[in-house]
Amino acid sequence: GQQSFNVVGGYEYQRSNIGQSIVRVQNLLSDAVGANSLGAGTVQAPTSSDSNRTTVSYFARATYGLKDRYFFNALVRRDGASVFGANNKYATFPGGSVSWTVTNEPWFQNNGLFQNFKFRASYGSSGLQAINPYQSLTLLSFDPGSGYPFGGTAINGAVPFQVANPNLKWQTTIQTDAGIDFGVLKNRLTGTLDYYSKNTRDLLLAVPVPQPAVVTTQLQNIGKVKNAGFEGSLDGQVINQPGRSLSLGLIFSVDRNRVISLGNNVQQIFTGTASGRGQSNVYTQVVQAGQPLGSFYGPVYAGTQPVTNTNGKVDTVEVYNHYDANGNVVGKVTGSQLGTYDNRLLGNANPKFTTGFRGQGSLGRAYINFLVRAQSGQKVFNNTALVYATKAQAAQNQNFLASALTDGISIDQSPRYSSRYIEDGSFIRLQNVTLGYDFNVRSITRRVNSARLYVSGDNLLLGTHYSGLDPEVFTNAGIASRGIDYLSFPRARTFTVGTRLGF
Repeated sequence: GQQSFNVVGGYEYQRSNIGQSIVRVQNLLSDAVGANSLGAGTVQAPTSSDSNRTTVSYFARATYGLKDRYFFNALVRRDGASVFGANNKYATFPGGSVSWTVTNEPWFQNNGLFQNFKFRASYGSSGLQAINPYQSLTLLSFDPGSGYPFGGTAINGAVPFQVANPNLKWQTTIQTDAGIDFGVLKNRLTGTLDYYSKNTRDLLLAVPVPQPAVVTTQLQNIGKVKNAGFEGSLDGQVINQPGRSLSLGLIFSVDRNRVISLGNNVQQIFTGTASGRGQSNVYTQVVQAGQPLGSFYGPVYAGTQPVTNTNGKVDTVEVYNHYDANGNVVGKVTGSQLGTYDNRLLGNANPKFTTGFRGQGSLGRAYINFLVRAQSGQKVFNNTALVYATKAQAAQNQNFLASALTDGISIDQSPRYSSRYIEDGSFIRLQNVTLGYDFNVRSITRRVNSARLYVSGDNLLLGTHYSGLDPEVFTNAGIASRGIDYLSFPRARTFTVGTRLGF
């Protein structure tokens, strides 16, 4: 029978070095001389740094095919990275896949329904090394507060600011997949169905260290996270005739994320720091076993009520649900009265499902492509509204959003993070539309084989109940944080006009 066999092996070496020296000068009378007269201004403290990273990989892959029906693939990588501890710089990552094209079986070829039917399955592991160099080492810094006399002069001493972790190692993800491809009605209707399960262990997370210590956190390998989901697509040729065609397709995916564990002695990791005046040390998300990453955590907003302040003035302030140890609501409290049990899970930033609708068509020499994309069920923390949709901004001689004029809350209340600012981030977006025309240039000149003129638009329309500018933006606010919007620029709406020539 027909057989094919292929083996590939390789070696990869990468080394990078990033060094920088920065001198800042202020109060220059003129910028006419650029950086050629630094002494004419006030020189700030200079800074410099140097960073090295080396990665090494050995890899091999073998593929085998039999009778154009059965295919096997096996691979293995041995990766090393200088950023990890002395005991764990190298790790091995195997993988493999199999597939069976059922429609190539003699007994299936005249089935009358399927023109394509294939089973697929795969297994693979991969490693993450996206951390800064030297995280496994004890690092020192020169500190004016740790000086010592030398020759009658006070010299800055070096003190540790990072604790060594020689056991720091690769974050590892193991993924299994199973799926089918199919085509019916003479392949005018085609589709794919896939299920996957992805388990990540030895997460690279900064966790609190027992005090007293020279640092408050240390990068460690702790915990496990699982992702599982389903993806599918269905495409159909609605029109397939000479001079005109139309194909439409649906895309659907569901992903579920869950933290399995956080290692020994770690119950919760608070992350997602809030930004803005008065929000120091305010965390908006929690990482804990049994919950997905991106879980919002905080007080539950329960409206407003009048309160008499110490000056005898009646203010209207925000109030929040008050809970007992069993999680039952037992009343309402103001922000200063919030207790130990009053922070609750407020939803998470992961969509319940994602869908897409795509199409491409032609009429004569004209054609069109489009893509509509939607997500549903995810939450977004509108950090921008927390800071600027409050009249307290006026007390700081700063502007505020017009919505604060009608919220009924007194100007004296400072903004406080709560479920009031956790919004539904569901949306539908017209992602792209492209229109084009192919000219018959061969009738004009033999030097050009083809000529196409096209106009394309991205992010043309957005439909959402989110009160911010765009629910699909993100501000990095800590470990595994997601779904936080603070002064983020919305996705740009872009238009492109171009031509493509073939010679």
